[in-house]
Amino acid sequence: VEALALATLTVADEAAMARFQQEVRELRRAVLGASELTDEVKARLDHLRQALVDAPEADASLMAELEGLKARFDNIVLALKGDRTKAQRNVFQPPAIVNRVERIAADQWYTTQAPTTTHRQAFEWAEAAFAEEMAKLEQLVGDLEALEAKADAAKAPWTPGRVPGR
Repeated sequence: VEALALATLTVADEAAMARFQQEVRELRRAVLGASELTDEVKARLDHLRQALVDAPEADASLMAELEGLKARFDNIVLALKGDRTKAQRNVFQPPAIVNRVERIAADQWYTTQAPTTTHRQAFEWAEAAFAEEMAKLEQLVGDLEALEAKADAAKAPWTPGRVPGR
């Protein structure tokens, strides 16, 4: 019996597809985790803003520092998730990192072919952009923790995400 070679995937293509899908899964896991982290950071920033308003010993420099963190945060979220207001108004915007990764994952879900050049290029772009934004997000979380410590020293009320001072 001789094989007719009618399969849609050769052994090499199947291996390439499996490797690529594994890479996409790992990137998707990290990107969606970072997206959830931004939701938590937003809540922490919002609560800290009110705590600084209520803190008896807080000075204006703490609020200014918080505003700087909020501006950095907004830029990170814009890169990760895109501008929802533009999307609601049908204004063109390039795909955000989450959108691009989700598109690649969806396209690979039922595929019977090796990854296309377009998918590989989109993956490489998303991987590089995510690494850059994740580094910024990690730095922002560290700076937020430092600001929360200053808020605690200023006798600010407890906020989610921080251990109250003794």
